[in-house]
Amino acid sequence: MSKKILTVITLIVSVFVFAVCSMADSVSFESGDYAFSVNNDGETVTLTKYLGNDESVSIPQTVEYDGKIYTVDKIGAAFSGCENVKKISIPESITVIGDSAFSSCYDLTEISISYGVTYIGNFAFFGCEKLTEISLPESVTYIGSWVFTDCTGLREVYIPDGITSIGDNSFSYCTSLTKISLPDSITSIGNYAFYSCYSLDEISIPDNVVTIGNNAFNYCYSLTELSIPDSVESIGHDAFRTCYSLNFVYFYGDVPEVWGGNVFPLIPDSDLVIRYIEGKKGWTSSIWIANDGAAYKTSIFKDAEIGDINADGKIDLDDVIVLLRHISKSAIITDPKVLEFCDIVDDGFIDMDDVIRLLRYVSKAIPSLR
Repeated sequence: MSKKILTVITLIVSVFVFAVCSMADSVSFESGDYAFSVNNDGETVTLTKYLGNDESVSIPQTVEYDGKIYTVDKIGAAFSGCENVKKISIPESITVIGDSAFSSCYDLTEISISYGVTYIGNFAFFGCEKLTEISLPESVTYIGSWVFTDCTGLREVYIPDGITSIGDNSFSYCTSLTKISLPDSITSIGNYAFYSCYSLDEISIPDNVVTIGNNAFNYCYSLTELSIPDSVESIGHDAFRTCYSLNFVYFYGDVPEVWGGNVFPLIPDSDLVIRYIEGKKGWTSSIWIANDGAAYKTSIFKDAEIGDINADGKIDLDDVIVLLRHISKSAIITDPKVLEFCDIVDDGFIDMDDVIRLLRYVSKAIPSLR
């Protein structure tokens, strides 16, 4: 037998022996309706299995075993496939919600996650189809891939500032999700992140996003408009390909360095118009040909001026107040240029429709003014 083969066999045997020893050293036990395993620090435990059948579950913060009290620090795939569980409360001691922790909990309708959780693993809530809303605490800094996939009843999600990426397939097939607010800390939106979110009609892409993955918003039929910040350098193929309701996409920067194939619905079947700021590089009017040969209708806009009614370089509540005063005739605007900026909805009139539109923009309910 050659020395090389012998070395490989020795390595395999060593790994096997190490794994067996590790398993032997791991302490597992049951307490009440739960099964636990002791973590490497010897002071904390991972909840590995829920053994009960209650509809409402409050996970304990501590557990006693063999005369010692342990802190419950992590949740493994403890509730995966659990039936009948409708409500779960997670204590402050938990820092990690592991892979598949609550996957396929089909009856789960409510979950309370206390401050302290920093990590939510892959498939954590996969297939929780009766879960309608979830709020992640400010302590969370990471969410994995496929976390909320197939949560078909999910309508509302709060994602805290501090999370830097939306993982692959994180919200794919969340068919009831209508809107989601992404924090400014987000820098990347993964592949298939919001794939087939049929009801999603509002999303604001934060100013720090650099990459939008392949198929990220494909089959989001209800999206009507979108703003792409100048930070975006890469848009993957089919990212918005079947977003047939899109009327306008506003680009605030140059043409992204990486442009995948069939990013947006194509003419002549689509009414989509890509609007860009005059002077930004790569764009052409009134048709722009992408590097994959796809043709898109384009026009120029000056969004920095529209809505900035008090001409202070910002679009905020002060502008809303000035517009309201003009409509109520308590402080009438006479400057023709300023009046042009007041017609937010671009219908030739200055009325409450413009106020509502401006207010929704200021509150970040919509991504752009036009």
